[in-house]
Amino acid sequence: MTTAAIILGGAQVWGDHSLETVCPRLLLPVANAPLVHYTVEWLRSAGIQSAVLCANHGTRLLRARLGTASTLSLDLQYYEDRLPRGPAGCARDAATVCPADTYVVVESALLPSFDLAELLAAHGRSRAAATIAVAAPDRGDELESSEYPVGVYVFSSTALERVPGVGYRDIKEGLVPDLHRAGQSIGMFIVSAAPPRVDGLAAYLRAQAWMLDRLARFGTPRPGYVQDGQVHRHSTAQVAAGARLLGQVMVGARARIEEGAIVMGPTTIGDDCVLGAGCAVGRAVLMAGSRVGNGARVEQCLVATGSRVPDRVLVYGTIYLEAGALALAAG
Repeated sequence: MTTAAIILGGAQVWGDHSLETVCPRLLLPVANAPLVHYTVEWLRSAGIQSAVLCANHGTRLLRARLGTASTLSLDLQYYEDRLPRGPAGCARDAATVCPADTYVVVESALLPSFDLAELLAAHGRSRAAATIAVAAPDRGDELESSEYPVGVYVFSSTALERVPGVGYRDIKEGLVPDLHRAGQSIGMFIVSAAPPRVDGLAAYLRAQAWMLDRLARFGTPRPGYVQDGQVHRHSTAQVAAGARLLGQVMVGARARIEEGAIVMGPTTIGDDCVLGAGCAVGRAVLMAGSRVGNGARVEQCLVATGSRVPDRVLVYGTIYLEAGALALAAG
């Protein structure tokens, strides 16, 4: 029995403040590694060796940046969803690229952390056509009164074959009801907590904080990084003696933080960033090559690749993409 994974990476851009205006979601940096890095590591932890990344307009950029993920010993292939086909349709089409008996289907917006091997074992024991990972609602959550899907599914190959070859098809509102009507067994696997989900700026910043906290408490420093309390700093980064890093902060390679700058965590500073003298940055993500001017304030923001915040300007609660900046636009 062979098992492969399908990563649903497609996302539509809605408005100027969508995360996808900066780059494909799977390439968004989380603690200075692309979001998809954590999904790939999670798949490998369960022994999965093959995966298909299903995306739409960003497929070429994803392929250029990620290649085959050989550094993580994963055979990564790509399928471009041009129509679009919806989550179930995309999974069905992607499965034709990578034949297997069982498929783990995972949404791209997640930072999965629960035990995938246990989910696969439960699916195997049940012999179900599909197993849905679900989480119990938080106490006091008025929007969720029962278990709800977290965005990870296990399907048999025959279950995906039931998806029509044309047209849009959802998983929760299409494929799962179809399987139920056909008398197929559908299992549920309860996880202790829903994985963090990156589906907007606020959620992205929360996911960033979650990962920085996880690295500070449980992780080991990445290659090239040195951990000092709650701060992960690359060995090539330059931090002035009069600068202050407070809380959970990550400083990337060749970044420079000048005199009097204050960085309040949770904050991630990407490679080659420059924080000017006397600036203040808090609960933010600065993508590679971005700059914050002298005396500027950046709070609860994502500053896109290559963007420059002018001197003594306040930027709050937004995605800051300077005109002409070298953003990783999908193409």
